Amino acid sequence: RNDFDAFLAAYSSEGDLLWVEQAGGPEQDTGRGVAVDRDGGVYWTGSFAGTAMWGAGDDAVTRTSAGGSDGFLALYAPDGALEWVTTVGGPESDDLRAVSTPDMFSPTGWLAATGTFRSVATFG
Repeated sequence: RNDFDAFLAAYSSEGDLLWVEQAGGPEQDTGRGVAVDRDGGVYWTGSFAGTAMWGAGDDAVTRTSAGGSDGFLALYAPDGALEWVTTVGGPESDDLRAVSTPDMFSPTGWLAATGTFRSVATFG
């Protein structure tokens, strides 16, 4: 979309490309961490600045950072369709770096993510 955008690519166990998704806007955007659950859902973390978009067309989701940069957590279906995006951020630079799948810790479906924030941040 401009400057640096983040990408998420899925490959088969034979190394064949299955799908690629892009996220970003006119400023610098970065993909950081990824985890896959037992049903093939792909959880993706990273950061974005300004206004960024995930997905395309009618299914696109747009978010605007609260400050310098915000962290994001997105879920994609096994076929690469965007399920949802949530953000973490405040007036400074913030980032989400890693995520666990729900299967690693809890059969009830929650997951954990880690990252950084400076000053204060709003989650969700």
